[in-house]
Amino acid sequence: MAQAAGTARADCIASTPDAWLAFATIAGVAPDALGGTQLLADRRGWLRARALPGSAGWSDADLLCRSDATARPAGSAANRDPLTALLLRVDTEPVRDVQAGLPH
Repeated sequence: MAQAAGTARADCIASTPDAWLAFATIAGVAPDALGGTQLLADRRGWLRARALPGSAGWSDADLLCRSDATARPAGSAANRDPLTALLLRVDTEPVRDVQAGLPH
């Protein structure tokens, strides 16, 4: 099937009201405020950042899951756009599985 010019193609679509409610709950917003919310997951599928509608752009303030470590990506953050800087930070600080108080 041909795709109309200017439209995005999605491999996975969740269109039920229950899906909308689930994403709103995950995003920490009311269902009627979810429209325009952007969510970022890391390479392992963990939800890592949320940008609310009207935000000026991605920043460290959008991180939902942070490590206690102070590791930062190498290189100057000033030379990167905010989304790239955030993605590099997410890669630098992976979510670690913890069981019985020990990282695995």
